[in-house]
Amino acid sequence: MSGIEINPNTYAAPVNRPPGMDPVVPYQPMIGMRNAITDWLTVTAVKGWFATPGPKLLARFNEWMDGNQPAKIEGRPGAPLPDAGATHRIAVFGDMGEGSPAQARNATQALKWKPTHVATTGDNVYPLGREVDFQKRFDPEFADLMRTATWKPSLGNHDYYSGTLEPYFNRFPEAKSHAYYSWKLGEADFFVLDTEQRLDIASAQRAWLEQELAASDAPYKVVQMHRPMVASNAGRSGADLEGSLAPLMAKYGVQLVLQGHEHGYERSKQLDGTTYVVTGGGGASAFRYLKGLPERSEVRSTRHHHLQLSFDAGRMVVRGVDDLGSTFDTFAVAPHGVAGAATASEGARVIQFTPPASAGAAAATPSPAR
Repeated sequence: MSGIEINPNTYAAPVNRPPGMDPVVPYQPMIGMRNAITDWLTVTAVKGWFATPGPKLLARFNEWMDGNQPAKIEGRPGAPLPDAGATHRIAVFGDMGEGSPAQARNATQALKWKPTHVATTGDNVYPLGREVDFQKRFDPEFADLMRTATWKPSLGNHDYYSGTLEPYFNRFPEAKSHAYYSWKLGEADFFVLDTEQRLDIASAQRAWLEQELAASDAPYKVVQMHRPMVASNAGRSGADLEGSLAPLMAKYGVQLVLQGHEHGYERSKQLDGTTYVVTGGGGASAFRYLKGLPERSEVRSTRHHHLQLSFDAGRMVVRGVDDLGSTFDTFAVAPHGVAGAATASEGARVIQFTPPASAGAAAATPSPAR
């Protein structure tokens, strides 16, 4: 491995600030919910298994998982809706950079739609986020989209594993070496989080997020993140993220949270005004769900896919489109300022909930808003 070795006391992010990252903003790697065994296995696999039979076996596994057919859908998918408007069109990918046939097909489907922007929910490339990984498992599939659309990525755990973020920021100069940042497009403000860094109530990143949300008067507010806080397999880390962040989503009127990490698709019911979507089917090997659909979830699927998010001043439409070009779920979000916007979203039922308590942590110096 180049750069900083993974340390037993870190999460995916190393203890020290990795090369490529903004040297000014506070760097606080998450250490509470880490899985040291997973970290160790990932790095060991690349040093050994991936160096010999790994790539061929991975390709064979992806072909076996692929099947070229739509996967099962659970729940109540939304009825088809047309684009909200042609002005703002964002393709959303998550967990995609495995170099699989499904990844290439997803990219082809997105190109047909002609998005102006591409947003990601992390794990942009596998397995370690190295330059060689981007060259083999990202560039061939996304070269055309990199030329025709502006990319707004978020970091995932696999993007961190090499110990340097230079390959990531070289691919995505729009992020300007910022692990977390905000960006604006038309009537929408987007807030991109780094779930490998702390997001507890005392963290610098959460303080930055609240400052950014409070300053935004955009009709649409959207959060991008990797590890999910509301999802079938979110687990303990998801509960902690939810306990810390969900009150901010409700307080400042965030209508949509885009998440990754789980290799599939899942849309929640509307929770205190927010719809949470897992979009992790960009091309990595699909996960399987071992338990039934949670009560808070509206629909989920293991199919490979990307999202097509379009909006104008009157409505935002989000469509799940699989790698074969089939639209399998659609919902619409009303902007703030439109009657019923705070409680009504087409294709999503509304329920109220009380988020779990968040674990406290040592105080941190907030980073400046950007």
